[in-house]
Amino acid sequence: MQTAPTPDPFCRRDLSGARVLVTGASRGIGRAISTAFARHSTHLYILARSLDALEVTKGLCLSLGAQSVTIIQADLGDTDPTRTQAMLDMVVSTIGDTLDIMVHNAGRGTRESAADITPAAFDAVHAVNLRAPQILTAALLPTFLSTQERHGRGSIVFVGSVLGVHGRARSALYCSTKHGLEGYVDSLWQELQPTGSHVSIIRPSYVATDMTSGNQAGIRPEDMIHPDDIASAVLFVSTFSNRGCPRIVQVQCQNVEGS
Repeated sequence: MQTAPTPDPFCRRDLSGARVLVTGASRGIGRAISTAFARHSTHLYILARSLDALEVTKGLCLSLGAQSVTIIQADLGDTDPTRTQAMLDMVVSTIGDTLDIMVHNAGRGTRESAADITPAAFDAVHAVNLRAPQILTAALLPTFLSTQERHGRGSIVFVGSVLGVHGRARSALYCSTKHGLEGYVDSLWQELQPTGSHVSIIRPSYVATDMTSGNQAGIRPEDMIHPDDIASAVLFVSTFSNRGCPRIVQVQCQNVEGS
């Protein structure tokens, strides 16, 4: 008879003391993810452009039990090489020598026909949705892997989309970024698998946020996924046993056919 596996001591269901970076933390899904981790007594680094909105997220997280909350104000859409390097240096310096979990949530939505894609629009959407998670991960990997070696586990989570695996009319530009993210995440997983690190992607369908208001499918907000549901998925993959890695979590709208 096969014996039950020994409980994993690093399956940190309470996550107490973990150091977590969340990008796009000023509203919507990012704020929900931040507050979810706050409830588990973590140290949070919350990154976004809007300082005022980040202050709101910080206050919520502290009220919910976060041990500390550090604001990182940064524009992930700025592609100037000099400013980009300065931003990366600032993020690495702010986080220091310990990082248990990275959550790449920042994203930019867009709706236009394929014929209406301009060079400026292409650059703006790809900068946030595809470029930023890759360059941030590269900059923080030494810290993350060092922490993973000391603590025995670590998670990098990306918020993608169901549009990363199929297309949709008037969403070609957005889809191209999410398809690209899928390829990057799969490659990163293959590179980091020998280290024991978890690399996961969450694929939401319609989530009730500003990005999906006035959606072309006419789906009501009450029928959409809630940001807290995506936060729950992020917590799930971040606390999974070291015996396996939930590589992909796809979250569909339960009451919307074909969503």
